[in-house]
Amino acid sequence: MLPAMFANVLVDRKPGPAATPPAADCPECRSAVPGDSKFCPQCGHQLVVFTQCSRCGKNLAPNARFCPRCGLEAGTAPLKAACPACGADNLPGSVFCNECGEKM
Repeated sequence: MLPAMFANVLVDRKPGPAATPPAADCPECRSAVPGDSKFCPQCGHQLVVFTQCSRCGKNLAPNARFCPRCGLEAGTAPLKAACPACGADNLPGSVFCNECGEKM
């Protein structure tokens, strides 16, 4: 989202009527959202993302202490999944172990 916002900075602008930013789709409900919106008018989803939950990926407000979706404390490192075969640490949601290749 940020590269699209900065792409307009490099374009030569001609004086005249103010241009409206292009519309985008809400990542939560997939409805059309005006380009200058900070929240989706349909579902209220925050479109300006500062941080995301390391467990579920939900957008967190700037001063949030806990995730509103899963309750994980904000700023917590991603939880690691241990391989049942070799015990190696893997990323959460891994299907196969990065060390031995066994199914998790």
